[in-house]
Amino acid sequence: MRRYKIKKIREISYIMKTKPREFIITIGILLTTNCMAQDFIVDDIGYNRLANNTVEVTAKRNMHYVGDVTIPKKVEYNKTSYEVVAISDDAFSSNTNLISVNIEAKLKRIGNSAFSTCTSLREINIPNSTSEIGKYAFRSCKMLDGIQLPQNLTTISECCFTGCTNLTNIVIPNGVSKIDFCAFRGCTKLFSVVMPSSLSVIADKAFKECSSLKKINFPKSLKSIGIYCFEDCESLESLHLPKTEFIGEGAFFGCTDIQSVTIQEGTHTLPHEMFGNCTRLASVVLPNSILKTGSQLFIRCQNLKNVTLPNHLTEISNGMFSGCSSLKTIKLPETITAINANAFYNSGLEKIVIPAKVTQISRGAFNGCTSLTNLTVDENNGFFTSDEYVLYNKDKTKIIYAFGHITEFDTPESVTEISHLAFSSHNELKKVRISKNVKVIGSRAFSPCDNIKEFWVDERNANFTTKGNVLFNKQGTEIIKAYSLAGSYKVPDSVIEIMPHAFSGNDELTEIIVGNHVETIDACAFARCDKLEKVSIPPSVVNIKSLVFYNCTNLKEIEIDKDNPMYCTDNNIMYNKSKTTLFKAFGNMEKYNIAPTVTSIQPFAFEGCDKLSYIEIPASATKFGEKIFENCNNLQNVKVNWFKPFYMATSKMFSSSTLQKAILIVPDTSVQKYRENEFWGQFKYIEPDLNQ
Repeated sequence: MRRYKIKKIREISYIMKTKPREFIITIGILLTTNCMAQDFIVDDIGYNRLANNTVEVTAKRNMHYVGDVTIPKKVEYNKTSYEVVAISDDAFSSNTNLISVNIEAKLKRIGNSAFSTCTSLREINIPNSTSEIGKYAFRSCKMLDGIQLPQNLTTISECCFTGCTNLTNIVIPNGVSKIDFCAFRGCTKLFSVVMPSSLSVIADKAFKECSSLKKINFPKSLKSIGIYCFEDCESLESLHLPKTEFIGEGAFFGCTDIQSVTIQEGTHTLPHEMFGNCTRLASVVLPNSILKTGSQLFIRCQNLKNVTLPNHLTEISNGMFSGCSSLKTIKLPETITAINANAFYNSGLEKIVIPAKVTQISRGAFNGCTSLTNLTVDENNGFFTSDEYVLYNKDKTKIIYAFGHITEFDTPESVTEISHLAFSSHNELKKVRISKNVKVIGSRAFSPCDNIKEFWVDERNANFTTKGNVLFNKQGTEIIKAYSLAGSYKVPDSVIEIMPHAFSGNDELTEIIVGNHVETIDACAFARCDKLEKVSIPPSVVNIKSLVFYNCTNLKEIEIDKDNPMYCTDNNIMYNKSKTTLFKAFGNMEKYNIAPTVTSIQPFAFEGCDKLSYIEIPASATKFGEKIFENCNNLQNVKVNWFKPFYMATSKMFSSSTLQKAILIVPDTSVQKYRENEFWGQFKYIEPDLNQ
């Protein structure tokens, strides 16, 4: 403990210059790294002079505030009286033994981060004279369970109360027009918020992760709700939204307890993922004023049963009802002209009528709708038609989507094209006959169809042929679909390209020897080959697309010819030749050594490595795909080497269990930066690298 010669009223400059000591006492105040100087100290409170005989409370050099602190109206120093009008930026920041603050002064301002990370602060009174509370002012005051906000406030500042995990209720004073970015984010016990009639803007992520918030009464004055504003407010039970000019994407994403939604007339647009993952949402009536909806509006709303769409809507947006497994039927307005990609992907849809004005049905619109048995098209529609099992274009030259329970399919003579995903997820399909006129088979047209036993191609067909459980183009240069393969398979030397998903789902296949003239292996070519152990790649292969080995969880060896100019392997990892891109780890090891030259790691690179316990990501890596460590259930230590954490959606890279149990090891000087980072801070345990 340092000792200083002091007087009852003293200046820190005097203390630092003290020479011979008349007497010595020990100051029982904790050391701090805060280096902001104060002009003087009175009664153990530091002050900075402002204009007109006013002062602000400030931090004390090398000393913390502890216990109970009272801030007076006035203070005297050197026979001059000063009025206390403010608390400066960082004044009490990280004073972890501060318990209460009694403010007698008529404050006008509380500065940025003034009480940030005062983790023992339980009580503070803020006078009504205060018109400004700065950014991060009470961030991570984890013991603060209540606070009365002053009546003169106009804005709740950015991150003002973020991480106040004990805060239970808040009344926003009338006069406040904006609740700023992340203002109450992570207030996990906050169950009651009273919003004033003056409020017009709730900014991005303002109430994100307020998991106890049950009900919100939005004022009619509200004009804007920011992106992911109420994301993961898991206890919200219902929503009554006023007419608003703007709603940001994902505004109520992950509000898993919401059961009903009412939106007032006058709102024109609903954004991307607005109600995504609202898993208990059962019923929605959208007002007729809605003209446009963002993509994936109701994605994974698993309990959604009843939806009333606005009568002027013209499009069903991309993925709008994707994963809505309880949605059995829906009435599309007569104004609909387009059903976009993946609109009903993996939904529980059983019956639907395509209106007369629909001119566009995009790829995958009904993909994964395994319960869909009744799809009819209005007879006045000039673009589409259907029969018992198939949705076609009007003249039946193109198969768009097959539905119902099909075990065998004979392609009609009129058909010249089978669309992308046309028979996707038809796992009952066992036999397919391709007629003589088929010229185009779209990628993944028969994937996943894992139980196909026979492909028959009319010998008069000029475009396709089959050989040994494999569908080729007529020239034998492309593998389109392999089926019912087992053991080892050698790709013929005539093949130049292995098409997307060509071998996917062949779960008895153990080895693939890629032919000597193959140049391209397309996306997901070997996906879901559960027993695949070895793949041999020759020098000719110069283009390998993404997710080629997706869900090949037993892959033990990728053998790449040393003369291959584009790819190589090293220590059970597949790279590009310069080792800047990491494609796939194989062999299920406890530890992998990633090359220090790596700048990019592809999606699902370490997927299924359930023995992996330690990984170090080199500082050179800056680009990452999704779910890199999917199903790495034993991952215990993740080491990173960036001194400054950068933007990364870690929840997409690591599983939630990894974020909860694994230790993130970071550079010694960067621990606090990672803990405060919006993304890396999701790791529960963040520790310094003591070996640096």
